[in-house]
Amino acid sequence: MKMFPVSAAALVAFAGHAIAQPTVNGTRVGDEAFYTTPLFVQNQPTSFGDNTAGLIGAAGNPQAVFTGLEFAIPLSALGNPTISNVALFGVISSGSYDYFSNQITGVLPTNNPNLADPRNVDFSAPAFPGNQFIDLQLARITGPAPVIDGAYESSYGAAKFIQGNYTGFGNANSGNAVSANGSEIDQVFAVVHDNNTPADTTDDILYLLVAGNLETNYNKLSLFFDSLPAQGQNQLRGDNPNVDFNGLNRMGDSGSGNGLKFDAAFSPDYWIAITNGWTGSNHAMFVNYSELLTGGAGFGTYVGTAAEPYPIGGTLTLQAGAPDIRAFILNSNTAGVPGAPVGLSTPHPDVSRGSEIDAVYAHADTANDSLYILITGNLETNFQKLDLFFDVNASEGQNQLLGYASLNENPDVEFDGLNRMGAGGNGTEGAGNGLKFDEGFTADYFLSITNGAFPVDNYANACILRTDGRFEISGFVMDYSAFDGGAKASNNPIDFPGTFATIQDFTSANPINTDAGPRATGNDPNTLIPDLIHVSIDNNNVAGVEGVPSTNVADAANVQTGIEIRVRLSELGWDGTSPIKLAGFINAQGHSFVSNQVIGGLTSPGVDPYAPSLGEPTLIDFTTDPLTQFVIIPTSGGPACPWSSGGCIADYNGSGGTPDDADVAAFFDAWNSGDECSDANGSGGTPDDADVAMFFELWNNGGC
Repeated sequence: MKMFPVSAAALVAFAGHAIAQPTVNGTRVGDEAFYTTPLFVQNQPTSFGDNTAGLIGAAGNPQAVFTGLEFAIPLSALGNPTISNVALFGVISSGSYDYFSNQITGVLPTNNPNLADPRNVDFSAPAFPGNQFIDLQLARITGPAPVIDGAYESSYGAAKFIQGNYTGFGNANSGNAVSANGSEIDQVFAVVHDNNTPADTTDDILYLLVAGNLETNYNKLSLFFDSLPAQGQNQLRGDNPNVDFNGLNRMGDSGSGNGLKFDAAFSPDYWIAITNGWTGSNHAMFVNYSELLTGGAGFGTYVGTAAEPYPIGGTLTLQAGAPDIRAFILNSNTAGVPGAPVGLSTPHPDVSRGSEIDAVYAHADTANDSLYILITGNLETNFQKLDLFFDVNASEGQNQLLGYASLNENPDVEFDGLNRMGAGGNGTEGAGNGLKFDEGFTADYFLSITNGAFPVDNYANACILRTDGRFEISGFVMDYSAFDGGAKASNNPIDFPGTFATIQDFTSANPINTDAGPRATGNDPNTLIPDLIHVSIDNNNVAGVEGVPSTNVADAANVQTGIEIRVRLSELGWDGTSPIKLAGFINAQGHSFVSNQVIGGLTSPGVDPYAPSLGEPTLIDFTTDPLTQFVIIPTSGGPACPWSSGGCIADYNGSGGTPDDADVAAFFDAWNSGDECSDANGSGGTPDDADVAMFFELWNNGGC
């Protein structure tokens, strides 16, 4: 029998010893004493792709893509140029024009990442050999004109450009004709139609097809045309027309001599941009146009909008005075370039080709106002979402999510993704009444986590869920949404530093947001509290559940990496007595299609041996599934105690081996913090010397 004589000095030494709290890094390794027995182990193979080991960055096949964004542009809108002298530069950017992707119409070095801030891009620099524009060499045709429907026709002829770089803005693979989950430029086709007036060139029309995808998250495709000799802007000025919320000038000179600089042989005279997003709850595209005069200023305008379903022919609702530009988006492409650099392989801490929830671990450190959660598995790096809901106050919250059809919506968080899951969220006939949780679960708090692009960006969004929807005063929204993240290299973990808040000034109903916790910020937006939320993603797992149609889930409990969270209990709004409940699932990029990866599991139907994706979130009702789609995170005793998995308090860290010094250290760490798990004698009181004595009696005897 192992004996360990403990002196008073040794007790003092151990009493002063404390094991650090879990490091939020996305792994259970080293933190087994905190993440002991899983609260849930997955019972379904993943319907959102299995992350397997191997090469994921292949060359792709952009030559196979013949659908995308199609335009009909009167040549009069480009200055009636000589068609043999028209050059084009195209680029996909963020919704605010402050971040360029690596999807351009031109040569980039192999595996070139996203270009970032356009004001700092200089294509004339040695880092960019070759031309970052296309000399279109346009042909003029007569007869039937191409139909503006987003698809290639033979009258276009051969491609003017074929992409040679992976996309850093997500590989589109949803196949939805309207809504894409990634952005890429695969090929470019162009031809001029004579408008069936061969003798008159002033009414000629440029037909342009940019084959690929434009993600439905307000990503932009900017088209710069160099069509007039000895004019235009080789480096974008900052005093061009104010169009698209001054987005054109966001790419230009900020006053310091910067601004997007093109190749020496390219000086664009005109700019056309298309956006893919929403109007209300309907998908819509928006088109803007501007001159680029050598001396700045000039004419610019919002051209028009086409809302879902996009009309055949691409006719826009034109703004008065705007050129008659027609446009169409067909987002059905799932081929083309990949979403990762050639040669990249898994396992990889940043990159995953699938999404799965394997197990859920949690540790409620009430003494330190912290809730630690580890959800093992993967989150695909194509901006799929891990949507989490917390129920921490039995008297508050929503059992069924409010949305567009509700008297009062929830806060606008992550492109209004939360309301997208609520009542009437898809904005079309047949929209459901909103995602409904199990009985006994009323969500008080929402946290959504996502990652994508390469180099990888990761983000987290959070907001409060009130029983009656967002808090308003005289129609002005007062509830904050919270947002933090960016390049994973500098945002791991995401830490919500509390550096900004757009305080409501009662002049606009626009959403207000912060990079602090939304609850604490709502209490006092002038005093931001940092570090209320930490999030880290480790995508190394290539085990766990397999992908459908496989039914193998046997390895789910063995996965050690995934998404780890630390959030303050006070930020969640815990009332100190209610059970802490957690629900969640993997969702599509626009929070519009729920997988079968659900916390709590799903019941397999009789048709297949596995549960399919749940699909449209507004139609989901978890009360119809006999399983419980949430877990309860213990705040005292029971399964939360690290020794509970072995059932032996002397084996305090639950290692399953003979009690040793590591168990002593773990016990005193809990005892020092007042953790109820160190109530070794079961008195129910605050842990005291009697508990120490009981622990060592058991430990010395090697018993329980």
